[in-house]
Parts: sequence; C-alpha cells; structure tokens
Amino acid sequence: VLRWRDLALSYIKLGDVDEQQSRTRQAMENYAKALELLDRSHSDANSIQDARAKALLRRADQFGKLNRAAGSLADLERARDIFIQLQSAKPNDPRLRSDVAVTWNKIGRVRIETGDLAGSIEARRKGLEQANLAVQVDPNNQLFLRTKLLNHMGLGDALGHPAAGKLINVQEALDNYNEARLAAEKNLSLDPENTQAVSDAALTWQAMGLWYEDREQWPKAVDAHRRCLTLMESLLKKNPTSAHFQETTARARVRVGSAMAELPDLAGSLRELRAALAVFEALAANDPSNRTLTTDRIGLWRDIGEVLRLDGKPGEGIAPNLKALGMLREMVAADSSNKSLPQHLAPIYMQLGECEAGLAKKAPAGEERQRLWVASRDYFRQAKAAGGAMANRAVIEKGLAEAEAEARKSPESPAK
Repeated sequence: VLRWRDLALSYIKLGDVDEQQSRTRQAMENYAKALELLDRSHSDANSIQDARAKALLRRADQFGKLNRAAGSLADLERARDIFIQLQSAKPNDPRLRSDVAVTWNKIGRVRIETGDLAGSIEARRKGLEQANLAVQVDPNNQLFLRTKLLNHMGLGDALGHPAAGKLINVQEALDNYNEARLAAEKNLSLDPENTQAVSDAALTWQAMGLWYEDREQWPKAVDAHRRCLTLMESLLKKNPTSAHFQETTARARVRVGSAMAELPDLAGSLRELRAALAVFEALAANDPSNRTLTTDRIGLWRDIGEVLRLDGKPGEGIAPNLKALGMLREMVAADSSNKSLPQHLAPIYMQLGECEAGLAKKAPAGEERQRLWVASRDYFRQAKAAGGAMANRAVIEKGLAEAEAEARKSPESPAK
C-alpha cells in the first residue's frame, strides 16, 4: 500500500511542477495517473484516502482553468466526502477541519462561476464553520488563518454578487471582508516577510475598496485601494524585476486612480493612471502577444482620455481615446469570431464624441466650430451603431441629438 501511495505522491509532485509552469493538461495527466495508482492499491487506508483527496483537489483546479466546471465540481465533491470520512475518525483534528474548509471554499467558487449563488453561499458558510473551529484549536497556525480568510472573502463575494438576488446582503459582505482582513493581518504579524501573507492582506483591502466603489463611498474606496497599493509596492520593492509584481502593483494603482477621479481629484487620478500605463506599456513591450496586457492598455488610454475631458481639456482627451480606438480595432480585426469585442468600441466612440462636442462649445462661431460638431455627430453615430452592453445609450442619444442639431446649422452639413 505504501509503495502505491509513494508512487502516487511522486506523480502529484510532478503535476505540481507542471501547474507552476502553466502546463495545465500535463498537470491533469499526472494527477490522473496518481489517482489511477491509488485506485489500483485497492485500499481505503487513511494515508491512501488523504493522497486521493489531495490529487482530486489539484485536478479540480486544472479543470477550472480549462473552464470545465462539471469536472471540477465532481472532483471537489469527491475530495470533500473523503475528508469528511477521515474527519469522522478524528473529529477534532484541526488539520482535517482545514482541509474540509478548503474544499468547501473551492466548491463555493465553482458554484458561483456556474451561477449557483445559493449553493456558493451555503458552501462558503460550511467552509467557514470548519475554518473557525480549526483556528480555535491553533489560533497562530498560518495555514488555518489563510483558510479562514479565503472563506470569508468567498462568502463576501457571493453575498454581494449582483446575481444573488434576494440573497444579497451587502453589509454582511463587508463584514466578511473585514474578518478576512483581520485574519490576513494576523498572519502578517506572525510572519511580516511572508509574500503570501502580504499579498492576501492587499487583496482584502482591494475587496473592501471595490465594495466602497459599489456604494459610491469614494473617500473610503481611495483609502482602501491606497492601502492595497502600499502592500503591493512593498512586495515589488523586494522583487523589482518580477513581471508579476510589476503587473499586480500597476493594477492596484489603476484602482486608486479610478476612484480618485470620482472624488474628484482629477490631477491625482491622471498621475496614478499614467504611472500604471507606463508599467503596462513596458511589460507589453516584452510580451507583445499578451492579450490581457493589451486589454489593460486599451482601458487605461480610454480612462486617461476621459479624465482629461472631465478636467476641462477635451482637446487633450482626443489622442488617448484615438490610441485606445486603434488598438481595439486591431484586436477586433485579429479576432473576428469574438462577437463581444466590437461592443467595447461604443464607449470610446462616445468619449470621442463628447471631446469633439467640448471643443465645439469652446470654439467661436464659424466653420471650425461646425466641423467639430460634425465630427462629434459622426462619433456618436458610430457609438450608437456599435451598441452592445457596453454602450451608455442615454448619454449617446443625448449627445447625438445635440450634435445633429448643431451640425445641421452648418452650410457644409445641410439638414436632411
């Protein structure tokens, strides 16, 4: 039996290496091989069952990366049942309680991804119950504390999810984010140099910042995102050449800049957004095929253009929006099968229409002013044509009506 277990554990370790190198399918093959060996042992010994559950958990994660929710959920439920069976023999073992809590949390994540919000909330509550019991036994165990904070974070996400309907409880969601933060800070106090602990603490502040954004509590949102950024900067300072930490720190900076625009602190917002953009541009230069970085850059160019317009500089807002427009058109042309991509054109066309209108309103009467109104009208028409879920139809219709009325006054653009 031990020979089968040891060989299976070797395959699990191989799978872990593949997973770290983003070789998802190879990792799945190694975890499947481990499960095959464990089944071949024809043993229900605790050591075999524990190894089987760990292999199932790992394979479930790979299923998730391949968007195969059914396979992921099946493996997770098998792992949960094994851990519960093991727990029945050792009902007060905190490590088994933590294993059960981890599994429930992962089940909750899959259920929220498949739209089962009630199931996700139930799973997270069950996981949290086990995690709290584990922490009560060993309050300074960093593994148990992290399991607790992840369940709090997951429950907060589920309770605040727009699809939760009658189950939405925004205050309980915030309470869970706060509990997650306290667990993260306890972990950080136990090991201030632990990278995972710092990252976890940053993510709890980010979750709270997003909660405040949804409630339009902008000063609190800025403060929470700033705390997240400070923690991420501390990691980057220790790992200055890490592309991962450069990227995550830049993302935290984007959230700060976006929230500052709502205060409004437009100068501060521009400073943060431009700093983040510089990082993404540098990262993209080293990884030009990275679609995520391209999407981030498009969003930042667009946001910078909008903040400039809001700051009374519509002329300066045109170039960033045109940059975003050009990059997005290239993406659309390169991926014509993606029907959702063109919808992202609407907000950019709309902002260009608003910029041209802003310039027109400042221009003296004459041909130049009318040319600007015609340009504004054409951009609003393109925004309307692009449509889709990303389009702010009310703003587009209002801007289009105004631009068309003004454009008709031009000799070069007679009324139709």
